Amino acid sequence: LSDGNSFDFLSESKPTSSIIFTTAYDEYAIRAFSVNSIDYILKPIGDEQLLKAIEKYESLINRNNVQSASYLSTIFNSLQCKEKQYRSRFLISAIDRQWTLQVSDIAYFYSENKITFAVTKRGNEHIIDMSLSTLTEQLNPNHFFRINRQMLVYIDAVEYIEPYFNGKIVVSIRPAHKTKVTISQDKIKQFKMWLNF
Repeated sequence: LSDGNSFDFLSESKPTSSIIFTTAYDEYAIRAFSVNSIDYILKPIGDEQLLKAIEKYESLINRNNVQSASYLSTIFNSLQCKEKQYRSRFLISAIDRQWTLQVSDIAYFYSENKITFAVTKRGNEHIIDMSLSTLTEQLNPNHFFRINRQMLVYIDAVEYIEPYFNGKIVVSIRPAHKTKVTISQDKIKQFKMWLNF
């Protein structure tokens, strides 16, 4: 390879699959078997050599097939059963103490001057050390919706929506936010579907 040999690549990527080496050099043969190699074929490659290498690979696969099928089945079943876990609380820090804030107590999050705030249903504000993008990934999308770049709102905080200029809509939330909360035209359909689900 122009930037090294294949062993450099293999030592970084650490593949678990079987490898058949084909090369014009015999000097790497011993090293090849230390990186999951099942054969080492010198060029020019003959049909018979290649066929033997493939048969060797197939016999290894068939020998492990029963174990592999069982293992893959176990993995598949465990993946199917697992539901994504969403964040349920935040650790809030003040000067002299820390406490937990339950996600179920939060009406919405908003971002201002690169600081994220959580606003509770009672109207209290707390700084959250995460971006709205990170919160969007960690919170249940059935409960929270990113209505614009500055705000992520809880479904029960939405009181009503009404038309606004340029095809936008205004969202009335409780407790009220200090500025008008709008949704752009391209997000309205998705937002209404979320409200109606």
